Amino acid sequence: MKTRLMLMAGAVVLLAACAPGDLRPVDLQPGTPCAYCRMTVVDPKLASQIVAPGEDPRIFDDIGCLQAYLAEHPGLADSAGVFVADHSSGEWLRLREAVVTRNPAIATPMNSHLVAHRAAAGGTRDR
Repeated sequence: MKTRLMLMAGAVVLLAACAPGDLRPVDLQPGTPCAYCRMTVVDPKLASQIVAPGEDPRIFDDIGCLQAYLAEHPGLADSAGVFVADHSSGEWLRLREAVVTRNPAIATPMNSHLVAHRAAAGGTRDR
């Protein structure tokens, strides 16, 4: 009985540890394919990812691919960590804390021209 109780308590702790707010982005590995278009991620500063409890991370080569994937999987962002790379620093940001802008002067893998920054003023840094 005591062992069963300990196992249940451990499961609760693990589930709590995997709450969306606690999920962390993964490091990009060379040759990682986009989960949407299957192209290889070439520029980490244009990448994004979804990290969900108990699942392999989904990596995207273009924020446009991330948007399309989320549109096809409504509600996923509620239970997963969604991250975009800051176009200036490459630092991972939570999508809800980032400002995504369209800049036609910046080439992106799928031509969405979408880039992310920590603050609204960041969108002007890439012009």
